[in-house]
Amino acid sequence: MMAERKIDIDIKKAILIDASYLDFVCGDMKKHFSCVKDMASRKADLSCLVTYLALDAGMAGKDAIDVVIVYDRHCSRLCNVLPDDLDGTGVDRISFNEDGVGEFSFMTVQPEGFAERSELYMETLDILLSSGTLDSIALLAHEEEYGQQLDAFFAGKEEGERKMGIVRFGMFAPEDCGMFRKELLAYPLMKVLGINASDLKD
Repeated sequence: MMAERKIDIDIKKAILIDASYLDFVCGDMKKHFSCVKDMASRKADLSCLVTYLALDAGMAGKDAIDVVIVYDRHCSRLCNVLPDDLDGTGVDRISFNEDGVGEFSFMTVQPEGFAERSELYMETLDILLSSGTLDSIALLAHEEEYGQQLDAFFAGKEEGERKMGIVRFGMFAPEDCGMFRKELLAYPLMKVLGINASDLKD
């Protein structure tokens, strides 16, 4: 295991987030809508974002939803997301309950030694899918960095694993390989950054 902490494999619903990618796309969207008042100072609320992701992924219900955030030393302090301190106690082990959606619990993991963030993301995904308890997962991965690895990873999975509810979020919806559903990340990001329909017309 390349992470400094072990992943709890007794998980039914999970959201797996690449922190570097999340911070990057939030910053990119803020630049795109820089003409909107106070946009430069706005930050995405992580609890609101995962709530929207869970709703779009069809996870709402009574089951707990575990949010696993993969990061490295280059993104231990986020610029466009709150809470922003992944090394401290700002995110790790916190939890909250959203009525009608579920109870969210957060866990942060980072690579050990010379391992790459992308390697840890793929390894964590494999552990979760192989746990035997997971029935749905939403992925916020850095498609530009290791999207092809994800495609190959899913293509090699057994038929039984293909019945699991898997949703991949991206700014450009990834191609459907038959194992997962694709959703655009732009919509939930716009909500948490306070971008509305009138801003799209400007």
